[in-house]
Amino acid sequence: MARYQALRSQREFDRVYTKGRRVSGPFFSFHALRISPQEPTRFGIIIGLKVSKSAVIRNKKKRQIKEIIREEYSLIQSGYWCSIIVYPTILEAEYTELQKALHISMQRAQILL
Repeated sequence: MARYQALRSQREFDRVYTKGRRVSGPFFSFHALRISPQEPTRFGIIIGLKVSKSAVIRNKKKRQIKEIIREEYSLIQSGYWCSIIVYPTILEAEYTELQKALHISMQRAQILL
């Protein structure tokens, strides 16, 4: 996931939370908001200290989510802002489980082509 594909400011995240569609899964909450079809789809990932106190573990899970997004990016419609809020249950998830859960969440949020 490139830097221009990331949500950065608190204002952007707040806009996604208040106006976007929410889909809950076993490992995270997925929020999606339609912005403009001309813009690339952007993602933000939030992993708090409640997930793990270890930054190494939090960063590993964040990298896994980014990799899944990178793999699926060609299937995602343009013009969305998406945020993923990670739950502590993600620590028990294998990569393939995480991949399946994220794909299902994107389908339910109707952002896949």
